[in-house]
Amino acid sequence: MRRGVRLGVDVGSVRIGVARCDPDGILATPVETVDRRGRGAGLPRITQLVEECGALEVVIGLPTGLAGTEGPAAATARGTRRRSPRRSTRSRFVSSTSGSLPCRL
Repeated sequence: MRRGVRLGVDVGSVRIGVARCDPDGILATPVETVDRRGRGAGLPRITQLVEECGALEVVIGLPTGLAGTEGPAAATARGTRRRSPRRSTRSRFVSSTSGSLPCRL
């Protein structure tokens, strides 16, 4: 894994939880809870946090069932990523059932 800060993003129906890991990916700490009421709400703040933290990657939690199926919450997470401004920072989804959490979130 490439060394550097990553932001973990947990998209909920009302708020977006944001955490960051240290450059070695050992310890994740909470950063902020961002209000997301309204279409696209919260995205400017997430973009600002990416820049403030110097994140090389944004890891978006993808809620799935035990069988790996996606429901409405996963669709919300995917939609948030589609609406985010295109930047040079890479982003990807990680499911809690995938077994590979990069920052041990």
